[in-house]
Amino acid sequence: DRATLDQVLGMPAASDHDADLVREIVLRTGARDAVADAIDDHVARGIRVAADLPAPLATYLADLARSMRSRTR
Repeated sequence: DRATLDQVLGMPAASDHDADLVREIVLRTGARDAVADAIDDHVARGIRVAADLPAPLATYLADLARSMRSRTR
């Protein structure tokens, strides 16, 4: 896995097959889930911190944070 990642990541000539291998490694190792969990933790923390701000700003920032969590790109 590590050798494949080292070889493929950042390789301008990577093929669709190479990208499929990387995706499979990321999914199989749980890396994608770990990153999603970290994002959720940071979003929740940001919303808690924003709650101490004036209401209109806190609401705006909380909504913004939630919308960013659902982005795929």
